Amino acid sequence: GESEGLAFLKNKWVAVDPEKLRQTLKAFEKASRLNSGEGITLFDALRLSMNPRNLLGEAAADISGISHGEWLRTVFGRLQRPETMARVNTSRAFAARLRPYQQDGLNWLYCLHQMKLGACLADDMGLGKTVQVLAFLDALRAEEKKDKKAAASLLIIPASLLANWIGEIETFAPGLSFFVAHPDFHRPGPVPAPAAKELDGLNLVITTYALVQRYEWLREHRWHYVILDEAQAIKNPGAKQTRAVKSLA
Repeated sequence: GESEGLAFLKNKWVAVDPEKLRQTLKAFEKASRLNSGEGITLFDALRLSMNPRNLLGEAAADISGISHGEWLRTVFGRLQRPETMARVNTSRAFAARLRPYQQDGLNWLYCLHQMKLGACLADDMGLGKTVQVLAFLDALRAEEKKDKKAAASLLIIPASLLANWIGEIETFAPGLSFFVAHPDFHRPGPVPAPAAKELDGLNLVITTYALVQRYEWLREHRWHYVILDEAQAIKNPGAKQTRAVKSLA
């Protein structure tokens, strides 16, 4: 009728775009679901602030009115400037002396851990990504001992790097308990399949990209962290290797 496309608001008729109204109501419904319970997670807050349209729909950019607030501005600032983050101390069992930029890397990794966010450590070759990850695992080990909660992480690497990683663990982080899921380390027998309780008594399980596809128990276990060295190995989303890694719990 004549009132189609109009809404009576505050004692007057106002022109309304029905499609825009539908999108706006849908965005508010999505926002309400995100905020149900104890509110949205930090991860969703970061995603929402960077691209509200992805989470709330096409109308979100116009109606979301996102304000970072002082706290979220502080979080963004810390993420962009790792040197401003709180220093993370390694244990007495950790034998490497971190260079200043490596200490910044450890602080950054641990800060993201506390915020329940993942990380991509992309330092150039030769700058010590391995030792920074070992320092992070050392910090996790200290945290787990304090909280009395054991949980193993899974490290996936190219087979050519097995000796290097094991050598650096034994040199710099001898306090880390680890298991290598690779036949070369269990000859003449097969690689055993540890029970979940045995796995969580370890700090780290190490395997290769090829073997993730072979050992079902690796895919069934819920890992504290899944750490990928040479992560370009999963750049092809259609490859079996990529799908196997992404299926890890």
